[in-house]
Amino acid sequence: DLSRGYIKMIRDRLKPGYDGEDREAAEWTLRHVTSELLKVLSPFTPYLTDYLYEGDEESIHFEAYPESDEEMVDEELENSMDIFQEIEEAVARLRQEKGIKLRHPVKKVTVSGSAEVESAVQNLEELLEDRLNAKDVKFEKVELDYEVKL
Repeated sequence: DLSRGYIKMIRDRLKPGYDGEDREAAEWTLRHVTSELLKVLSPFTPYLTDYLYEGDEESIHFEAYPESDEEMVDEELENSMDIFQEIEEAVARLRQEKGIKLRHPVKKVTVSGSAEVESAVQNLEELLEDRLNAKDVKFEKVELDYEVKL
């Protein structure tokens, strides 16, 4: 999820010249996740993780093994991102079936589903429009698990 998802979402915020308020948060999150991942991988790839390590200690092997921090878990956001990924995959399948390349924008993507899907679409509308290359992403109430139309 880090390379296929999060990096794609924040790449514009990390480009030189971008000075939005969310740049610092994106940088901190990426740095934190990378640091914790190196600590987890260090027993399995000791030389590589030590080489990549940039912490205060002499070696990554002197760092404490990371523990789960339940305060950093946002269940609602995780559920929304799961829905986001399902929508993204469904749109990719539809584009492939219809022979529409991702680089070609579509006018509208309509998503149907439960109240949870509706909430995710509303909260992540801008991100969906960007990642799906759609001018407009809207939710439509229908009694199905979920459905995506181009």
